Amino acid sequence: RNTKGNANPYLYQSLALILEQMGDIQEARDIYIEGTRTELIANSDALWHSWANMEANHGNQDVVRYLYKRALDVNPRSRYTYLSWGVWEKEQGYYQNARRLFKQGNKLNPKDAAILQAWSLLEYAQGNTNTTRTMLRRASKMDPRHIHVWQAWGVIEYEEGNYDTARKLFQQGVWAGPNSRDVAKVFQAWGILERKEGNIELARTLFQCAVKSDPKSEPSWLAWAQMEEDLGLDERAEELRSFNTLEQENITEGGTSFGPIVVSPDSLLSPIFKGVRSWVQYFSERERKAKKREKRQLSEVQQAMFSDINSDFKIPDLKANKVEPQLNRNNSSIS
Repeated sequence: RNTKGNANPYLYQSLALILEQMGDIQEARDIYIEGTRTELIANSDALWHSWANMEANHGNQDVVRYLYKRALDVNPRSRYTYLSWGVWEKEQGYYQNARRLFKQGNKLNPKDAAILQAWSLLEYAQGNTNTTRTMLRRASKMDPRHIHVWQAWGVIEYEEGNYDTARKLFQQGVWAGPNSRDVAKVFQAWGILERKEGNIELARTLFQCAVKSDPKSEPSWLAWAQMEEDLGLDERAEELRSFNTLEQENITEGGTSFGPIVVSPDSLLSPIFKGVRSWVQYFSERERKAKKREKRQLSEVQQAMFSDINSDFKIPDLKANKVEPQLNRNNSSIS
């Protein structure tokens, strides 16, 4: 049980995340507010960071920056905060802010491949292709099993027209984590490349592997459906879109009406497909158990911890409290 004399930030964060996933944003916000007002756990950078991530999707810019800044005040070296904040600034179009954050995060965490990967994509968006390649090469050496590094590098080579290089990088991405859900991103990107090259059967197999790896990968379903539609197979395309919206869980059990995925022993994918298939079976069972556990935990935690929450409490007015959350040159944590 959580009490104000024995507070646990993980419990506040867990409940807030569950509420956010359920769409109860204001209730999740109330949980974060209550948690960060509790003296014993106000110094949890994970709680501030999690709240900032939620507001990045639902709040205003000043609040988001304020919350990320509070997370760094608590933990000035937090690689997670530097990464999330930098990516958010990039998405808002504030490239200089993002670059400062990535640079400082990389300085404090020189072996973190995720920060370097995100920074490289910023440089690519600014037209610095050679710098991007250098960063991704460094990141791949830091963590050879980082799927997102290989996927990003492969996509960039694809964009630059270097298809053979892209294929090699996508293969490295698959080898980096054949049983990982994230490998769907590699299969999807690789499928798009083969589709463009006219290798339809290989593209179809790659899309199948993508949705087997992650049945909830909407980009994979839609890219596959678009390919079938472009080929004049409207019925197939519609069926795939239906699976995306209605039957993503069922696909892990029986496959589409096209039958199960069959990979030739001579195929490039043969060595890794067995691992992907085993992962799908494992994840399906784990997901079912997790859903039951989440419902039970939500009820228990809500009743045990937060019966006295003041639901009328709102996010403080930043201007009224003279908070200055904007990035600036005097902010030592990101200089």
